[in-house]
Amino acid sequence: MYSPGEIVVYRHHVCTVVCVREKYFNDRDYLELEALFENALKLYVVASDARPPLVRLPMEASQADELLQSIPGIPAIDEEELKQRSGTSTLLERKMREAYDALMKSSRPADLVSIIKTTRKRTARREKAGRSIATLDRRYQDMAMSFLCNEMCMSLGIDRDLMESMVLERMDAPCSD
Repeated sequence: MYSPGEIVVYRHHVCTVVCVREKYFNDRDYLELEALFENALKLYVVASDARPPLVRLPMEASQADELLQSIPGIPAIDEEELKQRSGTSTLLERKMREAYDALMKSSRPADLVSIIKTTRKRTARREKAGRSIATLDRRYQDMAMSFLCNEMCMSLGIDRDLMESMVLERMDAPCSD
């Protein structure tokens, strides 16, 4: 179990454990978490459920650096496969939302990279066709970038804005596979 003052990641939110609330609801103990990067966000997690993958310790600096270096090789979502299973553009958007949601529910920071790569690719294609970014893509890109950079900047001790520019720079780097 985690202790008050400890830094944890709940799904993708970097949080401080504020306290353990004994018998808080339905006679169960809960961890009260306060998000470090989202103003006034408090989360309550059943203490017995507070274990990986739902709640985990943040990446070590070496893990964050390794993830940063591996960004070019992390694949985007296979949109062509989703197109084949969709049939219509409306169904494709639903499949995209489902794919984004599934990756957001994982606890793997690399899955956030997949979301960002996918949204950037789709946005570039739309801009080339003279259209603006889709609301769906904007929403997931912003969330994924925020969650990824929040954890990585905390792990590496780097300014949040600098971390975002480093991630974007690695997104544009050629894959060395």
